[in-house]
Amino acid sequence: MMQKIVRIHCLETATPFVSFWYLLGLSIATLFGRLIEPHVLCWYVSEP
Repeated sequence: MMQKIVRIHCLETATPFVSFWYLLGLSIATLFGRLIEPHVLCWYVSEP
């Protein structure tokens, strides 16, 4: 009974909520990696 009440009031497990935050987290990690990559991996790229 209590689970049904909590499920009605707590919508943090709703698909749009989870999808939004998952996408936002992936986007931030991707952007951070894209900005940091040239500085961190500059030793890996050797120019002739």
